[in-house]
Amino acid sequence: YAYLRFPTQIKMSHFRNNIRKIRKRVLFEYEVIERNLSKKYRKEFRNIIDKWSLDIANRTVKRLDNKNDVKKIRNWMASVYYPFFVEEYPTKKEFIYYLTFINEKSVAFTSAYPVSSSCLAVNANLCDTNYQGLAQYQMFRLAIRAKVLGYRFLNLGSNDTEEQYKYKSSMGKIKEIYPYILFY
Repeated sequence: YAYLRFPTQIKMSHFRNNIRKIRKRVLFEYEVIERNLSKKYRKEFRNIIDKWSLDIANRTVKRLDNKNDVKKIRNWMASVYYPFFVEEYPTKKEFIYYLTFINEKSVAFTSAYPVSSSCLAVNANLCDTNYQGLAQYQMFRLAIRAKVLGYRFLNLGSNDTEEQYKYKSSMGKIKEIYPYILFY
């Protein structure tokens, strides 16, 4: 099947409004620290994964009219990211992967890897949804890191839902590529 196109208009004002709100809080209210993921931060990383997985599971169950088990979905989502990142990533020096702490509480995990000399592919931007604008702030911070390291582009990956499409499009677009999915 050809990948579905989501016919939506994206206004960058959504991104700007969310980033503005959290940037003010970062300047005046929050102490934000970023730390590279390591086994030392295993517990903090697990807390992020658990919180994020539960948020995703709750949204999924709502979207599917409560026909699924929240616990089952949460466990599956958590198993996708943990322990893979803690066990595998420390050996991959070219990867960018870090935790973000707000006021000493782990609230986000961001990861990207090079796909060319000018482009990083983002494979994780997991955030505590209690912090409005945190996901956008994480992308802003990753873009700064990428630029400092000499990269010009961030590939945000595929879109599985219209919400993902809207969110990723709010970061700005250069080119959209629609992958094909092959079913056996």
